[in-house]
Amino acid sequence: LVPLMEVLEAPAGMYRIVNSVGIGAERDVYSVYLNYTGALGKIKTVALDPASKTSVELARLVLEKFHRLTPRYVSPDEPADVQLLIGDPAIIHRQAHPEQNYLDLGEAWREQTRLPFVFAVWALRLPLWQSIWTARQLRQAARVGLANVNHIARNAFERVYLTEHLCYDLGEPQR
Repeated sequence: LVPLMEVLEAPAGMYRIVNSVGIGAERDVYSVYLNYTGALGKIKTVALDPASKTSVELARLVLEKFHRLTPRYVSPDEPADVQLLIGDPAIIHRQAHPEQNYLDLGEAWREQTRLPFVFAVWALRLPLWQSIWTARQLRQAARVGLANVNHIARNAFERVYLTEHLCYDLGEPQR
């Protein structure tokens, strides 16, 4: 599983992307967002989570292109008006603080582009003959995982998150 920015910045031909499977969002993703207080238009600093270059670049794009802001970006340990939160820490924070302001980056992307966003893809660095077999296995694993989501999810929230907030199909809209 490779972040989309890694694939886009890699030398041509370094990766073979597995068709039909990835991790994306067709609506709000819930686990990748900007947390802020006050008016979004008045922000000056943004603390970026280095855990995902793809999410960092999406945050920059949403703020700079969609909202026409020019904040200063700082590390997550510095004080900031806005904080980029990703993954499990983002979910935990959002559930603990539903009253705060959140700019969901999957939703912001969808509203502006009318397209789903892809966060990561399965990408291989194998010879073609091995890639074909491995890609087939990964697609099969995705089908099995989705068919068993009720057994994988530990609770109702996880079931909704895995089936409604995330998407795993890399179809034409995602490409």
